[in-house]
Parts: sequence; C-alpha cells; structure tokens
Amino acid sequence: MKTQIKVTSDSKKPNKDGLLNIKLRIKNVDGRLVKQLGVKVSNEHWNESAGHIKNEFWSNYPAYVNLINTIYANRNIVDVPLNKGEMSMQVAFEILTVSY
Repeated sequence: MKTQIKVTSDSKKPNKDGLLNIKLRIKNVDGRLVKQLGVKVSNEHWNESAGHIKNEFWSNYPAYVNLINTIYANRNIVDVPLNKGEMSMQVAFEILTVSY
C-alpha cells in the first residue's frame, strides 16, 4: 500500500461553533496517524475532496492556507522514506508541518 497523506475533516460534522476541525491523516502499511492541525474553518469554506480551503476564502484564513500549502509542498520529502519504512509517521508529521 502506497502512503496516503491527506488534509481532511474526516467528513465530521461542524463543532458547536459551526466550524470543522481539520486534521492531517497519514496512512501506510504500518497503520495510520491522525493529528489535529489546529485549523478550524467554516463548513461552507472547506473543500473535502481537494483537502483544502476553497480558493475564494483563502484571504479569510492566511495562516491556515500557508500550513496546508506547506504540508502538500513537503509531501514529496516524506513519501519515499515512508513507503520504504525508513521514516516514522510522527517524523513525517513534523516534517510536513515544519514551517508552521
């Protein structure tokens, strides 16, 4: 199984404030790691299939957009070592979120 890295709401319902809690999910043959990112966005502003905030709402969440973009940009750094079992998912999480 190839490693899967996704920013997601896990299709959960919004919290009592109407916001989705966004997570980073890493899955491979060794299991899965799901961690909260501290990102909270309005349900209407989230695109689950893209794993990102909808483009027209980026200006509402500049720090969150930066974090999510960093995760996707750093995915190439961790993909091969994770697939080969040369890196733990925790280390991958730290690399993916390094500049935030």
